[in-house]
Amino acid sequence: MSVVHDDDLPTAMKERQKIAKEIAKQSCEQIWNIAIDAEVKNSLQITGNEALSYMGTILQHFAAQWIILMDDIRIADHSIIGREDLIKDVINGILKCIGASATFEEDAPLPYGIKRL
Repeated sequence: MSVVHDDDLPTAMKERQKIAKEIAKQSCEQIWNIAIDAEVKNSLQITGNEALSYMGTILQHFAAQWIILMDDIRIADHSIIGREDLIKDVINGILKCIGASATFEEDAPLPYGIKRL
């Protein structure tokens, strides 16, 4: 089972997706500006790699918190989509937005029923 994609949605829900994309755009600009303002207050100079690390950390933690909230909805709604599929669909959606793709490979089973940690 997977999340329903934009093209497969009824017209009313497609409109909701447009609104969601606009909210994301506005929120991104606001968070970017907040991050820049906070960095300016803390230091006068920053290298490109430091900026990428700083912004990457914000994005990673924001995305993780958002996925946790989405997972809470999944659990409360008794959704048939699993956590892994939810995460894969979100990550694939992000990759699609930036014109990239990835594949997820299953780990080969370990011998004698040994479990991976």
